Amino acid sequence: MKAFSMGELSPFSCPECHGVLARIKEGDVLRFRCHTGHAYSADTLLFALTDQIEQQLYSAMRGMEESVLLLNHMGDHYAEDNEPVKAAFCFKKAKEAEDRSRQVRSVIRSQELLTRARVAEDGAMGKNITVEKARSGQ
Repeated sequence: MKAFSMGELSPFSCPECHGVLARIKEGDVLRFRCHTGHAYSADTLLFALTDQIEQQLYSAMRGMEESVLLLNHMGDHYAEDNEPVKAAFCFKKAKEAEDRSRQVRSVIRSQELLTRARVAEDGAMGKNITVEKARSGQ
């Protein structure tokens, strides 16, 4: 646990092992390290976290799409077995899952992989924005 003695605990978790990251500041350089030894600069941590979000969203969408396929398959099975109430229920739930999957797909399209360079690039374009306005989403 040498990393924890090198800095203070942060609220961030390691993208690889999900352990707590220690925040280590050496001069102007900010680094993060977990107890197993994974290490990140602020830039690589930002990229890893936004990449992880994208991967998890794709996983959620894939799961939803698989449930749509299975629910439709089950609905067909119930329809063939002359159980229309159960078939209708499955088809209704498949439609609801399909709608949720579309919403997640929309979120994925708006998800950005962020790096320090991207933050600096966009930050230079928004020089008139105050920190307070940015935090409040205005």
